[in-house]
Amino acid sequence: MEKWNTLIASLRGYDVAVSETEDELTVASRANGSEIHVFDESAPAGEDLSERCEEYIISFSTQHCHLDDMEDVIDYVQRIIEDETLPLEFYLDGKRRFGGDILRAQLPLLSQAWLAGRFMVPQEQLAAYQFEIHSWSGKYDVPRTDVSRLP
Repeated sequence: MEKWNTLIASLRGYDVAVSETEDELTVASRANGSEIHVFDESAPAGEDLSERCEEYIISFSTQHCHLDDMEDVIDYVQRIIEDETLPLEFYLDGKRRFGGDILRAQLPLLSQAWLAGRFMVPQEQLAAYQFEIHSWSGKYDVPRTDVSRLP
């Protein structure tokens, strides 16, 4: 599909398989099967619906983000594939509660205080949670761990 051409072209230097439908592009690692899904959620907009509201949802592991520009989509997908952006998810009582992403360069900062500040949750409350981190390559994965075990 033509709308995916720019994104597909940007992935040529990576060891990935790409499949596409009208509304979704899937990028799969040939090394380990990790997948990124990009959904086109664009819709008519404006008073007379003659304009388009562009929106893409990028999903990897436990996280997703909403972007409205294909250049931003390309940048975000490449940062995931290059292990620069890592999804982090928090769990309470074994259930997913909230999360976001962090940069690989921030891994040395992991502490209760840093996570509390990054995700704007009181440190005392966050200590009751567990977290896990995923990376495209798997090299930077952190298995589910009690936040309270961090310094």
